[in-house]
Amino acid sequence: MPITRINLTNSPGTRTKFKLYGYKNFSKLSAAGPYTLQTLQNIIRTPHLRIIQNFEFDPYLCDDSYLTELKLALKKLKTVKKINLVIRRLSNNSPRETERLKAIGSNLSKLLRIRKIRVEFPKTSNLEECHILTLFSSLQKSYLLKSLEWIIVESPLLSAKYYRVFNFLMKKLRKLEHSKEYISLKEGIPNSDVNDPEILSEVPKLSQIKYVEIMYSVSKEWSQIGDNGDLGNQIINQYLIGHTALEGHKLKVIK
Repeated sequence: MPITRINLTNSPGTRTKFKLYGYKNFSKLSAAGPYTLQTLQNIIRTPHLRIIQNFEFDPYLCDDSYLTELKLALKKLKTVKKINLVIRRLSNNSPRETERLKAIGSNLSKLLRIRKIRVEFPKTSNLEECHILTLFSSLQKSYLLKSLEWIIVESPLLSAKYYRVFNFLMKKLRKLEHSKEYISLKEGIPNSDVNDPEILSEVPKLSQIKYVEIMYSVSKEWSQIGDNGDLGNQIINQYLIGHTALEGHKLKVIK
């Protein structure tokens, strides 16, 4: 019985059908929950995945990151337009997780029909800034991307290098129209070097972005207060001014 253009649910029965009739067309695939590995393996083994427009990866209730399988599965999703990646953990027993994140970003950039990418790091206890920068910088060749959502829950403290990479990425994505950034710090306050005048001068002019959504949250009160108010406002204002074609924006700063 052919299955054409339906959402693949997280039920074992439907996944068994997918294994048997994997050459058929689906509009959405979800590798999530305890069946994440099984779904990724089915994608890798299937010779023909013709129409997949939406792909989701969220290995909740899993003990492994499955980044290796995700890297291989992305090569098969040649027609995908929207991707939602939830990186819940990095495998502690593998020193090659950074290389896998880089390969994942590289494979995303090779998807010629991709238009929207959402990446979320939800309370990843072993996540470091180098892992964030690895995946972030590897998206620089996603030239046709129109929407990018970047969410880091309970983030480690980010240095000025993160914002340099972020600014460079925004300049590379010339088709980008919608940008969303959500960052909540796990502990501490933003590093003072983020507001360095040199960083402010590097904020690019972004004429292609029409809508910006920014949300920052810290565990303690903002303490970078200068003679003219909160220094954090200075870099945010400078960033928004650079969007010359901006039609709307949403800004929220918690604490």
